[in-house]
Amino acid sequence: MSISAVSVPDALCQVLRLSSTIKTAFGDTWDGTTGDSKFFTDWADQVDRPYLVFDEVGENYDFDTLQPTGIHSFRADESVIRCWIVQSGRLATRQLAALVCNALNNCDQTNGPITWPDFNGTCKLLDFRMRRAEFAPNPYIGPAAPATFVRVVTFNYTYQGYI
Repeated sequence: MSISAVSVPDALCQVLRLSSTIKTAFGDTWDGTTGDSKFFTDWADQVDRPYLVFDEVGENYDFDTLQPTGIHSFRADESVIRCWIVQSGRLATRQLAALVCNALNNCDQTNGPITWPDFNGTCKLLDFRMRRAEFAPNPYIGPAAPATFVRVVTFNYTYQGYI
């Protein structure tokens, strides 16, 4: 099996949709054309909990010597992406985060190859590992606000590509 995506967050959403357990836990019924999507690559608006959003934090590049063809190959090492999981209860939020981590940790090996377009061809995910999980402060807390918990899971990843 291989996954072809437009970006790393898009690839991760596709990986999560391969798991019926995760789709059911989040209530995601999206089939590519219809249904309710609960996995996002940008902040969601007016979506019932639970849902998750991927946030690309940054990439660190290591460029190889310029090739005679004028193309530089590179590796993006120790790059960081965060997954924000929003749910109503602390335990439920923690459990959803564990499901996501189990599906995504080493997804480059279990669902590979995972690729997306870059400047001069295709990028390929080389490794994907969970590094940290924490509850984020919730700015929407107040007397009339429903209880909402936000679990932020940070992953490090490496990919290769060309520029």
